Amino acid sequence: MNTALTISSSAPATEVGAVHGLARMARAIRAGVLAMFAASRQPLSREELAELHERRREGERLRDEMRRSVYLGHTF
Repeated sequence: MNTALTISSSAPATEVGAVHGLARMARAIRAGVLAMFAASRQPLSREELAELHERRREGERLRDEMRRSVYLGHTF
């Protein structure tokens, strides 16, 4: 069974033989686990949604502040 990897110049390694099959199985398993997790989650309550929205707004505000400080730092 050929399980070697081939590398073509600067391109990432290419899966060959059994490695390709294992990678495909890993992707399928990961997709299945994610689907099970999504199906088992309960919908968020109104309070949880409001808290999530507030956290996102705070994150956006902090990112904007960081961008402004980086921008101002580079203009001097």
